[in-house]
Amino acid sequence: LLVIGAILLYALNSPRPEAKIDGLSFFTILVWSVVLIPVAVFAYRIMARRRLIRSITSALRHQEFFAPDSSHEVYHDGEGKYLGIDINNGTVLYVHKIGNGAVDVLAMNMSDWLRSDVDGEKLSIFTKLPELPRIEIVTPWAQRFHDTLGALAARQRGISNPFSTHVFRQLEQLERELAIQIPRFA
Repeated sequence: LLVIGAILLYALNSPRPEAKIDGLSFFTILVWSVVLIPVAVFAYRIMARRRLIRSITSALRHQEFFAPDSSHEVYHDGEGKYLGIDINNGTVLYVHKIGNGAVDVLAMNMSDWLRSDVDGEKLSIFTKLPELPRIEIVTPWAQRFHDTLGALAARQRGISNPFSTHVFRQLEQLERELAIQIPRFA
């Protein structure tokens, strides 16, 4: 389709008389619309997902509960996922836009998950929640995140941290402001 579009553009700009065909400009616009409209829709959806995830994560940041540095955060805009690890408070935040207006938001401390695994660039964290037994995110820093979680678990940080309560209190307001649905996990 791109090749056809390029040929049509060349024909439109050609000074040769045999390239002057009735309706060629309309057909060229039609072909390029078929190419560019899906690209524009795809880009718009990615940008909307990025804005949503960043709005949620910024609303849930709080110095006492969750304030990770940028080296312990990963945004995967294509899949609509975020994973952040606050090494000072021992907390983990996972956000995933799962569908039409639904977003998983999971706030954990070190006692809320069982283990983590790495398979190449995919980090899996196994939680204690039957509704969401495993969370996964693809990142080039999967091994580093896995090691960080292991070190935090060894320190037993965050066992009595009220981060989950802080996030739970924010969910209703986020739902209203962003017009999304956030399932409640135990």
